[in-house]
Amino acid sequence: MIDNLSIQFVTDEDGNKQAVLIPIKEWQNLQRELQSLREYQRMKENLSHAFMEMKKIRSGQLPRTSLKSFLDDC
Repeated sequence: MIDNLSIQFVTDEDGNKQAVLIPIKEWQNLQRELQSLREYQRMKENLSHAFMEMKKIRSGQLPRTSLKSFLDDC
């Protein structure tokens, strides 16, 4: 997606890039992709936390919880 962007640069009088212009449709696509990546990252973090919690439960560092109790907390 990023490889095919129609990018225009705004430069100052010395030719230094100051801003980027992209078509609104491409901007909206980028926002959707970014949102998907954020959701994916949150899912990975939650799974990582869950696996660490399971290790602690199995080693006795955290108490076991029944399924009923777990579902009641949700």
